[in-house]
Amino acid sequence: MANKIRYSDSKYIKLLLVAIYIGIALIICRYAKKNAYYDLDIVMYTACALENESMSHKQLHDAAYDLAKDELGEGRFRNMIDSTKYYRHSIYRSAENFYSQLPFYRIKPLYVCILKTANSFGVSPILFSTYVNLLAYLSISIVLLYYLIRFIGFYKGWLISFCTMLLPIVLDTIKNNTPDMLSSFFILVAVMLLMSDSEFRRNIAFILFCLAVFVRPESIIFVTAFCGIAFFYKLPEYSNKYLVVLFSTSALCYLFVSFYYHAYPWTLLYKHSFLGYIPDLNNADTSLTINGYIHGLRFIPNTVFYSDFFLILLFLVLPFLLYAKAYWKTKLFVAAQVLLVSVIIRVILFPDLSIRFYTGVFLISVVLFFRILLGNQKPKVSNNFNSN
Repeated sequence: MANKIRYSDSKYIKLLLVAIYIGIALIICRYAKKNAYYDLDIVMYTACALENESMSHKQLHDAAYDLAKDELGEGRFRNMIDSTKYYRHSIYRSAENFYSQLPFYRIKPLYVCILKTANSFGVSPILFSTYVNLLAYLSISIVLLYYLIRFIGFYKGWLISFCTMLLPIVLDTIKNNTPDMLSSFFILVAVMLLMSDSEFRRNIAFILFCLAVFVRPESIIFVTAFCGIAFFYKLPEYSNKYLVVLFSTSALCYLFVSFYYHAYPWTLLYKHSFLGYIPDLNNADTSLTINGYIHGLRFIPNTVFYSDFFLILLFLVLPFLLYAKAYWKTKLFVAAQVLLVSVIIRVILFPDLSIRFYTGVFLISVVLFFRILLGNQKPKVSNNFNSN
């Protein structure tokens, strides 16, 4: 009888903790909705969502800014067109300059498609971008809770996932009206599936990586690094055929996005992002000198002091220092190596350490760190909440 009571108490405590977890996540969503940033990027994404063949550049420009003014109010709107900021004022004053910026945003076609669909149902793309973030945050919360409970036990998994979802790294990203939270969800789930012992689940990862590329094309960096490193180690879970198919499907998605949506070259993106915003991209010089590239690296010290970038490195590097000899060629350590390599490549290509670009990497680093530290290669608990 005593054992039955303790079992029942444990069951109800776990259900209560799950309810608290979900309740706090919903409170965070309310907080994020109220404090969303609504920066200039959302005007660009809105223009992509409103765009159709019958609209002139001027009509599209006016429609996007008018909607922003109506939805966000005079104060935020004035910040978007601030005459003291050359770039913002220039693209507001010129419909052609504004239109020249849109290729940087069209190359996230899945995110744009979601906003366009919302607009077709009469929902403002500006406001709906917040709901996309909230849904992605809730989905990540549930996935992270389930995954950590499954592999390291209920109470440890609950506490780690609860604390992770309340960190500023995550809360800041949820307030950005950009595709970063949605991208984090896709890349997190894709890597979880990739680490699975089930061949079926590993195959589903193909779809998630393709979706990640359609939300943020630079997701191809992780896929490329993973295929190269997994091929080098000859892990039995990933045959050469599997790696070829994974890379090919993701690369085809990347090429489709690049060519179909007429993406600007990397050199122009680098100059625009790190050497000074260019209002008229149609007539911009796309060449990049070595001196120009080196000058753009100044963004690294400019962002490192207010980002949590090095927390990611801690989670990824510490397991190597503690357990590398024992687990060097396991799936978990290979994934950690892939993350490190992909982070280094991304910093080389885009020297901006702002954490919203690395939220997905951070979440994966947390999962890998605690699975290596507290778990093992097989789940420690069953899929339900009844075992500890």
